[in-house]
Amino acid sequence: MTYHGIDRCDACANSLEDGQWLIGLCKLCEDARRKKPQKKSRSENEIAGIATEHITTFHQGDKIMSSVSTTADVRERVGRWIEDGQNQLSTLLVIVNDYDRLRDLAESTERECQRLREYVYENERIRKSLETSERDCELLREEVRQLRSETERHRREREGIAETLSQVINEVAVRLRQ
Repeated sequence: MTYHGIDRCDACANSLEDGQWLIGLCKLCEDARRKKPQKKSRSENEIAGIATEHITTFHQGDKIMSSVSTTADVRERVGRWIEDGQNQLSTLLVIVNDYDRLRDLAESTERECQRLREYVYENERIRKSLETSERDCELLREEVRQLRSETERHRREREGIAETLSQVINEVAVRLRQ
């Protein structure tokens, strides 16, 4: 990320065209920098201790201008970069924490979903078992009705036989008395 943001030139703050954000310089500043010998980058401590003037090139419209920055300007710029970096790091930490929280939430939701799937499976198994039991119960009720009907028929037959036998015994007893 550049000092001015990803869409601005580091040197002049003008808008960057496609592909220029990779190096952080617009076309004019990049051409001007190529013409000057490049110094190797220094650590923050080295930059903060620079005692000489620093020359930066920037453009305004079509006109290219040079500006002399003092050590204080460089220190101020580095301080702003560090401050911006800290702000971006705190934002990044918030994003990472949100990601972790959401990942944990997604995992717990997935566990809850799996638990509910198991309940649904168990409920379906019990429902099928209940349907089977209800069918078996209805078959048993029908069998009980048939057995009761058969028992009633046997009782009537037994009563009929007993009545007939009683009549035969009475007739035999009457004939024997005569």
